Amino acid sequence: MLHQINETHRPVFITQNGEPRAVLQDPESYEKMKASLAMMKIVGIGEMEIRRGKSVEQDEMFKRLIAKLEHRRASLASDFQNYQSDSICPGSL
Repeated sequence: MLHQINETHRPVFITQNGEPRAVLQDPESYEKMKASLAMMKIVGIGEMEIRRGKSVEQDEMFKRLIAKLEHRRASLASDFQNYQSDSICPGSL
């Protein structure tokens, strides 16, 4: 049975008195199913956020991202300059 499940990637339904009670599934299909469900949940959350008015136009989002990146770049440059000025130069000892 396990060989068949792993070869066909089709689940086997285990029944009791004619009623489904469990499902036996190969690990690869199970992981794909979990990933699909997670993606559907993310999409659902996104749709809910849009309905609540918690969305931003694409152009605005890119402007915000660019501003954050520029701020981060300036901060790193400043940190680097401070590091250089705090360093001991070989001839200054």
